Order: sequence, then structure tokens, then C-alpha cells
Amino acid sequence: MAKKNIKKILLSFAVLSLFTALEVSAGYSFGSSVNLGSNYFRGTISKVRSTNNSTELLICQITSNYSYCMARNSSGTYKSCSFSNNDEIKQIALGLNEMSHIQVGFDSRGICTYMTLLKGSLYIK
Repeated sequence: MAKKNIKKILLSFAVLSLFTALEVSAGYSFGSSVNLGSNYFRGTISKVRSTNNSTELLICQITSNYSYCMARNSSGTYKSCSFSNNDEIKQIALGLNEMSHIQVGFDSRGICTYMTLLKGSLYIK
């Protein structure tokens, strides 16, 4: 139980640090709809939906047997990971909606290691 509380506290500090680092102001935007890194992907769902490019994709699916997230950029390159055995990530993913900005990290086996979820008008442009 103590480990879960420590993880939640660390996640809170990480999100707070992200807001501070971005020097948050209304209407801030990350630029492209989907960003892919070597061990993460991120994007804003509404921005992906509103793009004229039908290639971009940002999705998370949760079922009783298998849960995963995937992102595909405008070049058609994609990254994905599963989190079927991670109840904390499942709980975060259940909060996704069209206003969500997510960042998902993963390891070399394609297992999601973290998910950061931000909601609000901040990332909508």
C-alpha cells in the first residue's frame, strides 16, 4: 500500500513539474498531433481527430483480456504497448476523453511503463 502512495505522490510531482517546465498558459500547444520518441509517444486526442491527415492515430483500448495504447504519426510510423497486467495504468486510461493529452512510456518488450494524462483546454489549438 505504501508503494502505491509513493508512486501517486511521485506522479503528482512529475505532472506538476511538467506544468512548471512548460510555463503553462491558456492555448499552449505541443505542435504536431502525435510525437513519437524511442521509448514513449504522446499526443492530444482532439488534435489528432481534427487533423486533415487520416494517417495519424492515438488510441487506447481496455478489455477484460487485453489492454494497449498505440500512436501513429503522419509518416505512418507507429509505437504501441500493452498494459494488461497494470491496474494503475488501466485506471488512468479509463479517464481518457476527447480533451485528453497523454504521454505513454514503454520498455523494449512493448510493455507500457507509465501513462501521464492531462485534461482541459490547455492543449487545444
